Amino acid sequence: MKPVYAGMATAVVGGAFGQLLMKIGMKDLPFGDFNAVLYSVLYHPSSAALILAGIFSYIVSMVVWVHSLKNHELSAAYPVLSLGYVIVYLVAGIWPGLNESITTQKTLGISLIIFGVWYAHTTHSPEKT
Repeated sequence: MKPVYAGMATAVVGGAFGQLLMKIGMKDLPFGDFNAVLYSVLYHPSSAALILAGIFSYIVSMVVWVHSLKNHELSAAYPVLSLGYVIVYLVAGIWPGLNESITTQKTLGISLIIFGVWYAHTTHSPEKT
């Protein structure tokens, strides 16, 4: 894999896992009462750690993404970000405790995303190097 594509892949995977980590961390935190949130963060540090890890992963992926844009036309690179939806859908469906559903309708939608990314890259003009 060329380094420019490795950067795009890193950005997509990092962003997807950042979202998943934040979702997992948020599961145990209540909302509404500030004291309840503060109590949960103080006495359930694993939740706070997961949220912070997700934010860090997301930030790193965005830095890598910005660098990747230097080597790709935006119209060619941007569809690749959609693959993050695919990763989140599949991992959330099998990750214990998330209880996300994998359905025929959602899988068809994800298949259309994959097809769209493939189609955009097979019909697009060559990338600058």
